[in-house]
This record gives sequence, C-alpha cells and structure tokens, in this order.
Amino acid sequence: LQSYPRNRTGLFDFAASGPIAGAAISIVTLIAGLLLTSTGEVADWFPQIPSALFNGSILVGTLGNLILPAAMRDQATLAVHPLLVVGYTGLLVNALNLIPIGRLDGGRIVQALFGRTIAGRVSGLTFVIQGLATIVGNSSLLLYWSLICVFLQREGEYPCQDEVTEPNNVRFVTGLGLLVLMILVLTPIPDQVGRLWA
Repeated sequence: LQSYPRNRTGLFDFAASGPIAGAAISIVTLIAGLLLTSTGEVADWFPQIPSALFNGSILVGTLGNLILPAAMRDQATLAVHPLLVVGYTGLLVNALNLIPIGRLDGGRIVQALFGRTIAGRVSGLTFVIQGLATIVGNSSLLLYWSLICVFLQREGEYPCQDEVTEPNNVRFVTGLGLLVLMILVLTPIPDQVGRLWA
C-alpha cells in the first residue's frame, strides 16, 4: 500500500481478494488433478512424487484419501497429473501469504478484523510459532519463509483513516475461513492419523 486505507473494510477487501481467488482456483485445480490421477492413466511425462507428500498437509491429504484409490496411496512414489502439482503449489503459496504476520495478506486480514494492537500481538506470536515449527518440524520451507518475513514483511500495515468502524459479519467469517484454510494447508497430518488412512 502506498497510502492509508480508508477504513478496515477497505483493508480487508484489498488483503482478502487475492487469497480468495487464488485458493478457489488452486482447490479446483488440485481436485481436477486428483481425479485425473485416480483414473490410473499415466503418461511418461507425469511427475513422480513421494506418496508421503500427501501427509504434509491436512487439506491435501484428506482430499487425496477421499479421491485416490488405496492401491495408489500405498505406493512409495506416485505418478500424478501435473494439475495436482499446480493446485498443491498454488495452495501452498496462498497459505504462506495468509500467515498472520505484518504486511502479508494474513497480517492485513487480522489487522482489518481485530485492529492494529491485536494484529501486532498475533504477528509476534506467529513468529514464535513459526520459529518453533521450523526447528521442531525440520522444515526448510518455513525457515526460508521466516527469513523473508523477518527482513521484508514484519512491519505492520499503514493505519486506516477510520480505525473504529469494523468490517461486517460476512467479512469476519470470510477472514476466519481464510485463516483456517491456511492452517489446514500448512499443518501436516499427524503420524497416527496418517497410518490409519494408509
């Protein structure tokens, strides 16, 4: 943003429009890729991915378990339709952008819904959680993203000209839905659940 947003509703609309469109397209693409993969028709140029990749996300793993036959899921590596990879990548990029830190879309959404003070606290707490997840979960992706956030995105967004008027209930529910989507995409399936589904 190059100027102060008019109000928190305007800030929300600006922050949420990209993730809503990106997530919707990515989910449709992912489901199409899963359906095309489930037919079993494999071309030589299909990418091979480890089946364990599905356990890296609650949302993607759940969709994979619902759509793909058990025989496919039991393989160590799986030839998948490229649309599956495109959809998963799109969801991952959107989810990283929805992390509630500073000037990421997730940080802007939290600021629009709850105000700048709470957004600052949530941002600090998210940095701590992200740091712990990087160390405990041994995630190089989260490590790189954490460094990008620390050096480029950690500051809060400009204050709104009208900081008092809150967004309506539809925007509130939409914002919470986007944050839940971020959690479902970035949280891996626990090992015990993954073994039950396998």
